[in-house]
Amino acid sequence: MEPWKPITSAPRDGSTVLAYLPAQLDPDRRQDVVAIFWDAACGWSTAYSGARLDSEPTYWMPLPPPPGQAAAPAAPRGRRRSPSPRPNHLHP
Repeated sequence: MEPWKPITSAPRDGSTVLAYLPAQLDPDRRQDVVAIFWDAACGWSTAYSGARLDSEPTYWMPLPPPPGQAAAPAAPRGRRRSPSPRPNHLHP
């Protein structure tokens, strides 16, 4: 897994990344890690709902690969990767 990087170096191409947001009220007891993407219209937004963040993230890192898969570059949000061909086991 890659180390945390300053948010100023995060991609702003719509790619989803993990972001670290320090707690505003009690930073010794709580921190948040959230999946986010850059939206040119409103800034950093959550990948889950697209809602704009209430606070500014301070660090980021790429998403890890899904369980059981090797690492691959993240596709920008809104663009889909070409599906890999699947063998057809049902029909000869």
